Amino acid sequence: MKKSILSIALGLVLFLGACSVAEGKFLDKVKGKTVYEAATMLPADEIGTFSADGKTFGEVYTFVEASDADTATYSYTYGGMSVTYTIKTADGKSGSMSAGGESPPVWFK
Repeated sequence: MKKSILSIALGLVLFLGACSVAEGKFLDKVKGKTVYEAATMLPADEIGTFSADGKTFGEVYTFVEASDADTATYSYTYGGMSVTYTIKTADGKSGSMSAGGESPPVWFK
């Protein structure tokens, strides 16, 4: 019994550590960057900007979790309604953004 409890505890620590690594890697890619809906990255195409630490997007969306180093979710709740964006980027230069439906391409600068 004691060994199984230790194994479970070790598994939990390793899992939380992996989540933390993925979170850090994703946030490093988006920190302070602005997201655009067109590759030309004109001001009219701006969707929003990440905070300096990457944990806020567009001033109202808050970082929820990183499922891996390339994918994270941000959420915003207002008046009992919640919107969650899934943002993906492998290189911090381009990626996609989805609120549950299509995942149109986006660009980061």
